[in-house]
Amino acid sequence: MAFNGKWVFEKSENLAALMDAYGVPAENRAKIEAAKPSYEFVKVSDGEGIMKLIGPNKTIEVNMKKGEEYDSPAGIFSEKTRKVRAEKVSDTKFSVKGTGDQSQVVNRMVETREVVGDQLIVTIEVDGVSCKRYFKRA
Repeated sequence: MAFNGKWVFEKSENLAALMDAYGVPAENRAKIEAAKPSYEFVKVSDGEGIMKLIGPNKTIEVNMKKGEEYDSPAGIFSEKTRKVRAEKVSDTKFSVKGTGDQSQVVNRMVETREVVGDQLIVTIEVDGVSCKRYFKRA
C-alpha cells in the first residue's frame, strides 16, 4: 500500500478560504493554521486499513473498510462526527465522502488523499472551495 507509514506536514494552500466555507469559528482558526499534524497509515488487509491523524492535542484513529459507511471525526479541532464512506480511486489515491444529511456542511466535505512520489497530498473540498495540505514521508 502506497500510503503505509508515517507522513509529516509540510504546507497548506488555501486553508483560510476552506475555513470560511466550512464556517470555522474565529477562536479555532489560529490553532488550525498553526497545527502541523501528521498521518500514519497501516494496511490491515486488502481494502481495509487504519488511518491516524495526529494533532498537537489529540489523535484521531479511523478504521476504514472500502465501500463501508463509518463514523469519522470531522477534524482534530472539532468534536463533531459524520457518517462517511471511503472509496479507492487507485493504488495511490482514495477519497472519503460524507453520506449524512447534505444540508449540513460537515457532510458535504470531500477529502481526497493521494500519494505522488514521497509526498501525500490531502485535498479537502466543501461547496466548491478546496484546500491542499502537503505531507512528506517520514
